[in-house]
Amino acid sequence: MDIDSVLSEINRSLEGIFPEAIALYGSQVAGYSKPDSDYDVLALVKGLNGKLRYVYHKGKSIELSVLLVDLNEAAKDADSASMGEFVVGRLLNPFIPIYGESIIKDLEERYKERVIREESAELYSQYGNFSYHLKIPLQYFLFSKLKKRYKIYPPALYSYAMTYSAERAEKNLSMSLPGFRKALSRIGYLQADGDVVRVKSGTRLAAVPFRDDFELFERAIKQYIFHGISGKVGPDVVVSEAISKLKRRRTVREVNVYLKRPELLLSIDGARLLYSGAPEREYFGSDVRAGRLDEFKGLKVGTINGKKCVIKRFTGTKHLKWYFLGMIGRPIKPFDISPIQRMYNEYIITMRLEQMKFSVPKIEAISVKKPTIIKEYIEGETALHSIKMFFKSESEGKMIITSVGALLRQLHDKGVVLGDSKPENILVNENGLHLIDLEQSKLNATVQDKGWDIAEFLYYSLSFAKNREIASKFYELFFSGYGIDLDVFREATSQRYSMPFLLIIRADALGYYRETLQKFLNANYQQEGAKLKNELDEGSLHEAGI
Repeated sequence: MDIDSVLSEINRSLEGIFPEAIALYGSQVAGYSKPDSDYDVLALVKGLNGKLRYVYHKGKSIELSVLLVDLNEAAKDADSASMGEFVVGRLLNPFIPIYGESIIKDLEERYKERVIREESAELYSQYGNFSYHLKIPLQYFLFSKLKKRYKIYPPALYSYAMTYSAERAEKNLSMSLPGFRKALSRIGYLQADGDVVRVKSGTRLAAVPFRDDFELFERAIKQYIFHGISGKVGPDVVVSEAISKLKRRRTVREVNVYLKRPELLLSIDGARLLYSGAPEREYFGSDVRAGRLDEFKGLKVGTINGKKCVIKRFTGTKHLKWYFLGMIGRPIKPFDISPIQRMYNEYIITMRLEQMKFSVPKIEAISVKKPTIIKEYIEGETALHSIKMFFKSESEGKMIITSVGALLRQLHDKGVVLGDSKPENILVNENGLHLIDLEQSKLNATVQDKGWDIAEFLYYSLSFAKNREIASKFYELFFSGYGIDLDVFREATSQRYSMPFLLIIRADALGYYRETLQKFLNANYQQEGAKLKNELDEGSLHEAGI
């Protein structure tokens, strides 16, 4: 391409109009032009009469299609899509500034900054807190935006497919992405490691107007309107040109997969990210063989390559279980009932506990689109089995009860609570205890959170007891593992924490269990107080030289 010759022809075509900036774009720049293809030119003019218009020019050896645009109007299109991005959309893909480069580059970066902000806000609306763990390749912003543009104007798919075909993708991405890199540096809540973008931990995505289907439709209408205005032609000509482009689109044999499914570029920390609305089929394959779903727990087991996995589906708030827990929990112990939030709890706490060396099933894959986690399957019985054995004979299960107490104390000392500490959420095998249900878990636990963990484990377990008198022995085993923590003990004996168990334990039995717990813990208060007094007395005598 002879730039000087092209610029000379542009000057001839404009007949006394002096642009502030000129850039080439389209097939000649992207490398898919035909022998008779014209040169697409964007010329920005200060104070242009009318917002924009096309000028067609046929030179001795080249033909030009020049889009003249008022500079201020182009800036508005970059900042707020005032023309439905009819103008600045041309700067998403490869272009060559041949005059006024700084003006063109500034316009490109302002537009691409808005694209990144809009796309990242959309990701946050889809992924919620998972957004902070997404790894977003820079090209995601490009392909996601291009997909929206050809959905608005289908004929554009031909140009995009040709630009990012297998043989041209690398070269053309090297021309398209630098503007995104520059734009990214303007956005404080995002950070880049090479070309992988992440939302900074602890920051909030900047608020941008929510782009609903109506807004996308409005942009589409604007594009079509300005397409007609720019050429000063009737609707029939616009339609004819669109049909021509659609015909060319049919000649494209292969479309870059990321143009159709940009979400395939995304990945997430610690697991495989599933994208479809059928996560089991996507993960296990078309011949998925999974057990029956336990509707109450949302669990079933599947097998891939001979390996068992647990499929955990997070049901919506309309499910009776979550409606019920939401009602009783509100005044006593609020539960997370949102499927996405519960799944996020399971995801983030699993990763944190892995780092702390607690045993948890590894997360293999997650789907946010249809809230599902696929986890490692661990063989074993739940702690509830051992507790039931203890209630039968008092000779079995003792060690497990003490071990659960020790496990809860270790978690609490790390600031972690289970939130749903029923013994059936703890698995037991020859390798020890494993935490298998973390959807109500949280970090930075309060004394109240810890007290609930203890109360729920104790009262729920005792609902399976055959006689009341065993409660004292059960408490003794549990607290021999948990140890002394007076503030947490006081909280655990709170009457409000016993109230939910009236549904599964008779009122008189529950009252007995609570009174017995208070007596047991009061005895520990006294023992701890006496121990502390002795330590203080010994210290005083030592200081006195006795």
